[in-house]
Amino acid sequence: MKLQKIFLAVVAVVGGPSAFAFDGTINITGRVTDQTCEVKTGTENLSVQLPEVGAASLNAANKTAGATSFAISLQGCNPGTGNVTAFFEPGSTIVGSRLKNTSTNSPAGNVEIQLLNNNHTPIDLSQNTASGQFSTAVPVTTTDINLNYYAQYYATNAATPGEVKSTVNYTIVYN
Repeated sequence: MKLQKIFLAVVAVVGGPSAFAFDGTINITGRVTDQTCEVKTGTENLSVQLPEVGAASLNAANKTAGATSFAISLQGCNPGTGNVTAFFEPGSTIVGSRLKNTSTNSPAGNVEIQLLNNNHTPIDLSQNTASGQFSTAVPVTTTDINLNYYAQYYATNAATPGEVKSTVNYTIVYN
C-alpha cells in the first residue's frame, strides 16, 4: 500500500497533463550586423540645458518653447553598411510620447519635455521602434557620425513656474 501511494504521487507529479500544457507561443527574431559604430568616448552621457523661459510662453496646452539642439556622436562606423539611429528606451520617465517632469525641487506645473528629430518632428517615446519613434536615421557614409536631436518644453496646460528635469536612456540601432 505504501509503495502504491509513492507510485501514484510520482505519476501525478511527472506524468500529469499540466506539465506539458502551454498557453501560447513567442516567436523571436533578430539580426546581428557588421556595423561597428560606438558612442564617442566621454560623450555617452549628455546634459542638455534648456533655456529659462517665461510661463507666459507656455500659457496653453500644446505650446512649446526653448528648443535646444544636442547630438549623439558616434565613431568607428563601417561606411556603406546601412543606417544608424538612436532608440529612446521605455522607462519610468516617459508619459505618453514625452518625458515627464521629474523635478522634486519646486517643479514647474503642466510642463513636460518633448524630444524632436533633426527635422524638428516630435519623437514619439511611446513607440517600440526607432522608426516608429521618428528618430533620426543617418546613412553610415563616414566613420564619424552625429545624430542630431532637439529637446524643448511642452505645455500640457497653462504652465506654472518651477524647475524642469528628466532623463531618458538610448540605444544605438542599425537598419
